[in-house]
Amino acid sequence: MLPYNIGMLSIVAEIGNYSVKIITYRIEKKRIKLLTTENLTLEDETINAQTERNIVWSAKFKLIKDFLDEIDVENQLIICMPPELVTTRFLSLPVKNKKRARQLLPFQIEEDLPYGLSEAHWADRLHTEGELTHATVAIVRQETFNEFFALLKQSGLEPIILTSDVAAYAQYIEMHETEYEQCCAIIDIGHHVTNGYIYQDGLLVSNHQSFTAGNLITEAISKTYEISEDEAILYKHQNSFLLLEDQYEKVNENQKEFAHMMDTVLEPLINEIKRWDIGHRVKYGSTVKKFYLTGSTANIKNIKNYLSEKLKVPVESFDPYKHLDQSNIDQDEKIKNRFSPAVTTALVSTRKTGLINLLKGDYVFDNKYGLPLEPFTFVFSRAMIFALVTSLFFFVNYFVTSSAAKKARGASLNILKNPSLDIGSTRAKRPEYILSKLEKENKNIVQEVKSIQASLKINALRHVQDVISFLQGRDVEIIYFSAIEDTSLSRPADKLKHEIDFVIKGNKLEDLKDIANSFEQSGRKWKINMDEKKLELSVKGLGELL
Repeated sequence: MLPYNIGMLSIVAEIGNYSVKIITYRIEKKRIKLLTTENLTLEDETINAQTERNIVWSAKFKLIKDFLDEIDVENQLIICMPPELVTTRFLSLPVKNKKRARQLLPFQIEEDLPYGLSEAHWADRLHTEGELTHATVAIVRQETFNEFFALLKQSGLEPIILTSDVAAYAQYIEMHETEYEQCCAIIDIGHHVTNGYIYQDGLLVSNHQSFTAGNLITEAISKTYEISEDEAILYKHQNSFLLLEDQYEKVNENQKEFAHMMDTVLEPLINEIKRWDIGHRVKYGSTVKKFYLTGSTANIKNIKNYLSEKLKVPVESFDPYKHLDQSNIDQDEKIKNRFSPAVTTALVSTRKTGLINLLKGDYVFDNKYGLPLEPFTFVFSRAMIFALVTSLFFFVNYFVTSSAAKKARGASLNILKNPSLDIGSTRAKRPEYILSKLEKENKNIVQEVKSIQASLKINALRHVQDVISFLQGRDVEIIYFSAIEDTSLSRPADKLKHEIDFVIKGNKLEDLKDIANSFEQSGRKWKINMDEKKLELSVKGLGELL
């Protein structure tokens, strides 16, 4: 049971061959805190190796559902599919654009599939490095996945992620590359299958399977000592051991017999691991520098030293627990080894790049508890970046508008100080008065503009032209001319009258007399004055611009 009420809970359920391993955890201050570990075994004695897989899957789903119903806590569930259902491909594509890489993936995947790509359901995770994009692709046969998903849905389970152990192991070493050798391998010895994962420069480049695993040891013990399978399983977990070459001389005959039996069972596995290493050396030019051991069968006494002697390479326990708070769980290494795949999955799920998720397209649950665990940090970081950019925009906008407002205020103050407006310092603080004053000044300016525009319509030279018409053919000159607007009458601008005053000087008195006579006969009222001594003719009168 849970140690205390923790609210939203994260759960990883790893579906094994004959059990389901479940861990519960939460995230505290960016660090995972493990709460419980549960190894749920099938109690239905009718289920065995010959039972149809749909029945086995349904039984395991029921184990998970019963567990969730028992704890009755809001949760986000991650399920690791049985490893035998998932095929994994590791590809390096000669492009650094992920979108382009995804376009190339289908062609690369289909090359070595034993069936068409249309018969496959797959999901990928891409990692760009230099000019290459590395792809880890999890593939399940479409028919198999449809059956699995239908039973999962029927069971009432709604995981947010459906992945595989390989996907978790692939990214885990990549996340912690500096802690591991340039070329290393993880050996997961399970009940029916032993999985080998080989890494080069932090990338999982190959995975292998051997059917030499815990069940063969159980069968060998059962046959050798003529005991039941259950008794053999119990003996294997509690009493089995392996001996180094120099230890045979230090034990009794019964122990030697058991050790020789174990040698016989594990010899095929050791040979297969050596072949995996040779294949890697041929392809990548380097050998495995260290093996990391995990899985429930990895708890056999002295197995690390035994494998190290046989493989001529150091062997250590795989320990993902150092990256989380494990204070709530049993510290027995045997127990921890059983849950290493689930713990690895939990650690990877918290990263923004996340796990390979086979729940996509039509195979997605509407999880009632909101967003999946993996995108939390991704969404939060993007939201923070958006908030920062928005804040920066408003910050810059504030200074720009403040500067513009300051300039506008300065311009307004300069206007108020203009002596032509006659606005005192006291009245300057009264905007209504200033507005009224400005409106009045504006009206005056408009009126002046109209007057100027009207004056432009007046042909001031028209009167000069009229006078010149009386002077044609005579030897005289105009020595003075004036036309002043008569403002006493209100007329349109094109009908204004002007006071005309001009002086004509001639060389002959007869010419001046003829001109005077012409003005008198013009029908207009002219005041004419003749100065015969100076030979000047002065004329005054009103001239109308027609």
